[in-house]
Amino acid sequence: MQIGEILKEAKWIDKKASEDWLEKVVEHTTPSGKRRKVKVKSLSPKEQEKYRPKKDLKKKIKEKKKQLKHVGTKEEADEFSRDSKVKDTVSHGTTEEFYNKILSKGFSPGKRGAVFFDKREEGPLTEIYGAGKTLSAKINVKNVIHYDDVSKYIKKMKSEGITPKGEKDIHKYLKTQGIDAIERANEIAVLDPKNIMIIKD
Repeated sequence: MQIGEILKEAKWIDKKASEDWLEKVVEHTTPSGKRRKVKVKSLSPKEQEKYRPKKDLKKKIKEKKKQLKHVGTKEEADEFSRDSKVKDTVSHGTTEEFYNKILSKGFSPGKRGAVFFDKREEGPLTEIYGAGKTLSAKINVKNVIHYDDVSKYIKKMKSEGITPKGEKDIHKYLKTQGIDAIERANEIAVLDPKNIMIIKD
């Protein structure tokens, strides 16, 4: 689903929710104490407030709109990463298919348990995906470790009786230790997609 489609659907949900609760027929008690069935929209604005949608519907609308928060303008992305240890605009190379999915739903840690970025604008595009697509982003990471330090955490895991089966297990453990990202040369692995904002064209 493209960004425009998400916005359109979110607006439709807002409108539909508004129409639904106003059209609802309720058993309403009048000031004189009589009970009668009426449509919510026929009541005064003050009385209508009693019949607003419950939290579950509001939550669905909020979650729908939240999908857009992983994408922002350059100014919004700069503000998003203002307190980040990494100030660079980073790049993520991907295929045409996944490019659209990421724009629609945001990044996912995937099988490796992290989202990998390159600090070089053309690096991920030309070296890995050839004629693929590149996404530019800002990241908000405060606790960043170097790749060489990961071995210390692996030893700590083993001392706690945890045997990692691969990168995903290691990255999951690092998150529990408050680590936001792992840096190595031009590469940085972000452990939580919530710390990423894609810069829209």
